[in-house]
Amino acid sequence: MALPLARSGRSTELVRRPVPTTIELLTAHYFPPQPDTIVSRNHRAEALVGRHVVALRAELDQLRAHHHAAGQRIAAAALAGDEAAIDTIAAAAADEAATITRLDATLTALTSAYNALGQTASRAARTDPTYVAWSARCRQIGADWRAAQMSGGGGDYDERAVLRDRAVRGFAAELAARLDDEMAATARR
Repeated sequence: MALPLARSGRSTELVRRPVPTTIELLTAHYFPPQPDTIVSRNHRAEALVGRHVVALRAELDQLRAHHHAAGQRIAAAALAGDEAAIDTIAAAAADEAATITRLDATLTALTSAYNALGQTASRAARTDPTYVAWSARCRQIGADWRAAQMSGGGGDYDERAVLRDRAVRGFAAELAARLDDEMAATARR
């Protein structure tokens, strides 16, 4: 059976959709695109802030490790009898401590923003009608796909696998046609 055809979201050209043998393929090629809602905007903002949180945590970990090693560097300078190095290392350690304190405060603010964005998205995911409808549509597609995966009654394993493959391919072709119809209806509006 040929792969189901669908119109791409950006033009009227037909694209081939792979048979959805995994949930990842189903999500990537058969779920409708997420609409621009408060939920999607909050998720994008949350991801942006999350990248900053991860980068700052890595920077802080590195700075703390370097700061922690200052005591060992001071001890090595003392063993070498180098008083100037002791003063230089101690001053640098004090600067690092101030930087760590400042970055900790920044991390607290970023983490607070990240959590607030996530909470706003969670609340909106239950109340935004556009998002709720999109989410229900995706859940229905997923349920239909799981039902197609489970079909293929009795018989030996090979026979069930063939029947399941046929059911999934039939589901994919039917869903691609429905999505084409929905996209055409949307384009006419």
